[in-house]
This record gives sequence, structure tokens and C-alpha cells, in this order.
Amino acid sequence: MTIKISRGLSLRSKQIQELSEGFRPALSLKPAPYLPILETIGVEGDPIVIKAGTLIALDAWNNIVPANCGATCTIAYSETDATFGTLRYSAGSAEGAGAAVTTGPSPANFTLPANYAIGYAAYDMAQNQELNGQPSSLNYQIQTNQKGIVCDYLVSYPMDHANQMDSAVGDLIIPDNSRPGHWMPLKAADITANAAGIYLVMSNVVGKVMKVELLTAIDNLDKVETVPGFGLTGRETSGIPNCYSSAIADSGNVRGGGASAKYKATINFNV
Repeated sequence: MTIKISRGLSLRSKQIQELSEGFRPALSLKPAPYLPILETIGVEGDPIVIKAGTLIALDAWNNIVPANCGATCTIAYSETDATFGTLRYSAGSAEGAGAAVTTGPSPANFTLPANYAIGYAAYDMAQNQELNGQPSSLNYQIQTNQKGIVCDYLVSYPMDHANQMDSAVGDLIIPDNSRPGHWMPLKAADITANAAGIYLVMSNVVGKVMKVELLTAIDNLDKVETVPGFGLTGRETSGIPNCYSSAIADSGNVRGGGASAKYKATINFNV
């Protein structure tokens, strides 16, 4: 017997699936297991592998790594990685996770394959013990293993490297290959004459500089005494919010405000 479908009532489905708004996309991601530990925080000494504000990309296994603007770069391990049993990068292993880092000079570093920026980290990301093959504490977990990223937001950064000092309003922002995960302004000299170079650079544009400002004390807060060690804006921080504490002096006076001047940049991300 032939079953007929009434005219006009047959199922028709669209060939897409809308998942979320784009500024905080609904992506379930994890830090790559081979990322070196950048610092340990808190009483428990939680290992952080991605810091807030880091420009990030995905590796061959769709795990989070620092963005390197489409060119390979070298990333170093440390004795801290040996202590925590961080897994060495191994391209032929599942998730890129090789044997554990050991003490001594080997392995000193690894080559991170070329990648493309897809957003930035809104918070510090702890080492993913699930991918590292290490048992998580039964009664303590600093974060869930799954992490999210941000693609479209207005963010204020301290200018903490010489490569950022020549930033100008309107400059496009790309990852700094010499410091994976950090940002730098795109200048004409950064675009090579060959088409491949232009493609790599433009594929890694993540935003635009909206404002560059000199860091100065806010409302005379540099004269206000605060609780020592809390990082509150006051005499301890010279009246400058603690989020800008990593800003460096413009020792070469690139911006013309003096060799001791420090700056912040407001960036509109639009990945």
C-alpha cells in the first residue's frame, strides 16, 4: 500500500541551527592539556594556564590555546609544570597530550602550531585536569572543565609591552606572535608584500583600538589609605585601579608623555 502525504503538509526543515547570540557564543571548550602553567593562585595553589584577556584560538582537537596570529611560535615549560605533571605537547597523541613534563632542562619548550584567533578569555582559566589525566579533587574544583569565550565586547587593557606603545585610535588589533595570547596594533609594516602574509594577518584581526589614555590617579584616591594587600584603589596603588597594575612605563617615550608615563587602551572586540 502506498502512503500519500497530503499536499502542502510535508515536513520541511531548515538546514541551519541557531545556537546563541555571538558575543558569548555557546561553545563548550577546554584548555589544551599541554599548556604550561603561568601562575598558581589562592591557598590551594590552583594552576592557571590562560589568563583573563588572553586572545585565544583552538588547536587541532578544538581545545583552547593562546592565539599566535597564524604563525608557529615557541612556548616554554617551567619547573612548576614538572611539579603539577603538565603533559608535554605531542602532535601524534590524543588531544596533543604526551608524557608528563619532568624536572631539568628537557623539555624546555615546544612549538605551538599556527592558529587563528576566535575571541578572548573573560576570566583566568585553570588547568584542565580531566584532559591531563589527573584525578580532580572529590571535594574541590576551582572551575568546571568546560569554558566559554567572548567575541564582541568593549574591554580596557593596561599597555604592558613595548609592542603596544604605538597604538593609535582606529588601529586594528591582532595577536602578538612574539607573545602568544597578547594583543598588538596592526601597522602597515606588519603587512608583508605577499598575498599569503596579508591573508594571515587579516584572518587574525579581532578588534579595533577605540581609545588610548594616560594612567593617572582617580579622584585623588592616591591620598586615601586602604587595607594593605587587598589591592583596593588608594595610596597602595597610586590611585590607579589594580586591573592596570601590569602597565609598563613608556621608557622610549614613544607616545610623547614622558619615559615614565603608563597607558591603557580601550579595545572594541568584534571577532
